Amino acid sequence: MNSKGENNMDSSQVDRMAELTQRFAKLEPAIDDSPQKEALSILHAMIQQVRREMLRGSLNSNESSSRAFEKDGLLFFTPDVTKATTKWRPRPGVHDNNYQDILQSYRSEYDFVVKEGNYDPALAGKPFLLADERDHDAEPLSFDLVRRAVLKEYGRRFAEYREGGGEPYSVQPPPLLTAGERRSDFARQFAEPLLLVPQRVDPAVHGIAVGKPVTASAALAPYPPRFAADGATGQLRASWQTDPYPAWLKIDLEKPAKIGRIHVYTYWGGGRYYRYNLEVSANDKEWRRVVDRSKNTTPASPNGDDHRFEPITARFVRVNMLYHSLNRGVHIVEVRVFGAE
Repeated sequence: MNSKGENNMDSSQVDRMAELTQRFAKLEPAIDDSPQKEALSILHAMIQQVRREMLRGSLNSNESSSRAFEKDGLLFFTPDVTKATTKWRPRPGVHDNNYQDILQSYRSEYDFVVKEGNYDPALAGKPFLLADERDHDAEPLSFDLVRRAVLKEYGRRFAEYREGGGEPYSVQPPPLLTAGERRSDFARQFAEPLLLVPQRVDPAVHGIAVGKPVTASAALAPYPPRFAADGATGQLRASWQTDPYPAWLKIDLEKPAKIGRIHVYTYWGGGRYYRYNLEVSANDKEWRRVVDRSKNTTPASPNGDDHRFEPITARFVRVNMLYHSLNRGVHIVEVRVFGAE
């Protein structure tokens, strides 16, 4: 240590001093002079403390009265510390299994696609490594390492999907937006739901179900059934949601009406698709199916699904949600019911 309290010793010197003092410590039993023993013990303790500080980092200050200390793995500085320099030593072997750990993490995750209608932990994947992955060279964690691991794993999954008879299908990417368009879209997507409810309802545009009583088999607290008939189609938060499927949503038009078109807007994004059917009734007892989407695999979009059918007189409209490709929840942003001419 110099007169300014700065540590000018490098780690190799401190290690050497520690080694020497340990050797002297072994001689303590042979030294009869108590002051010499005490001095040797103090010297040994001081060097060990300096060595520990250097392993944690070199701490420097412009003032000799400045202090820094370590407690429970944290470094503490007094207010008069004006400068601190920390030098870290990499832990040996810290990068050895980064690539393998990433792959095994992906393979032990929950399968995001619902299996047997639930998320039973027993259905989670089991971690494994292929022969060519076990001896992969050690690499520091980086974006490029994660990218290569992702491509490796999802390439394997795609090959497995094709071998099982699966056919690839195209997914339309969202359009490129300007900064202004992104801001506008963000405000539209995440505005308070009530701000998007139309001030004036036009039956030709919004249909005849806006503001009508809506019930459901169940609903998550922040996403009540009424959101599915509030007139707003562009805001995902303003949607009826429940978990798990199957589930139903029912709109009471309050009086019989001749209808021939129902436009359903489900939640969209991530290539998800929903399966459902539409039924109508005059008395809430006898139901007639007018639309069957029970085998649908077309991804949902902001445009929704516009269904037209032979006009029929009905008071109640029911959407039976049967399946969701990404998880077990079902979500309807809006159901628009149109009167027939």
